Amino acid sequence: SLENKVAVAQQRATIDKNLDPSISKEKRNKLIDLEFKRLNLKQDIKKQGENKLIDTSKKLKDVESQINDIIEGVEGVTVEDVRKGIEEGVKQVVLKQDVAFAKKYARFYDLEVNELKDQAAIDKYIKDNKLSQTDIDDLNTAGYVNEKTGEIVINRQKALELNNVTVGNHELLHGILRKAVRQGKISQDLINDIKNKYGEVLSKRLKNYEGKTFKANKEIAKRLGVEEGSEVSYLKANPDEYITQLSEAIQAKEI
Repeated sequence: SLENKVAVAQQRATIDKNLDPSISKEKRNKLIDLEFKRLNLKQDIKKQGENKLIDTSKKLKDVESQINDIIEGVEGVTVEDVRKGIEEGVKQVVLKQDVAFAKKYARFYDLEVNELKDQAAIDKYIKDNKLSQTDIDDLNTAGYVNEKTGEIVINRQKALELNNVTVGNHELLHGILRKAVRQGKISQDLINDIKNKYGEVLSKRLKNYEGKTFKANKEIAKRLGVEEGSEVSYLKANPDEYITQLSEAIQAKEI
């Protein structure tokens, strides 16, 4: 369709602008085509595992050889430069699609998406919302749900830096699940079952949250049966993290 053709053209333009300007337009187009082939073949080999086909490996070597031949004719540009440029472009494309998806569906769950594209936008957001230090720390990640404003806040620069380009979907799922937690639709028994069945995989993904605490607000204090302002475990207060990480582990074929 015309819509798909426009989307593909936009994606290629995003990737193209990350390539060295000394590479001719013709070579840039060829390199983008070949790099997509290379990434797809590498993905095929990963899926095939020990049973990878010799033919697939040969195709990969052939594509890499073609890339090398093109780069050899460009002074001061290496294969690594091209791959980094294309990878950065792909990250930008995926993040853009991810944010668009989150924006499309967030409204169904009483959420809005606020993408902060640079440091000036981040500083303004901190000032306008009078963020606490805890919120500022959260904002220094790829994204988080601001419970006070009902926003999924995405730090674009940090998302690209950390290669967390599915942050929009991740935080949207958090928003949906936290609403379910508040409504009592997610039981502790469900969380315990997930921990028992997938604890080994999840322990690696949740390592950064272990030992993390914060002061409970009124809603969390009531839910956990503690006094407002008490120090509580992040994972105990946000059991939805187990389900979110389980979802991402399944997508990454870790389970």
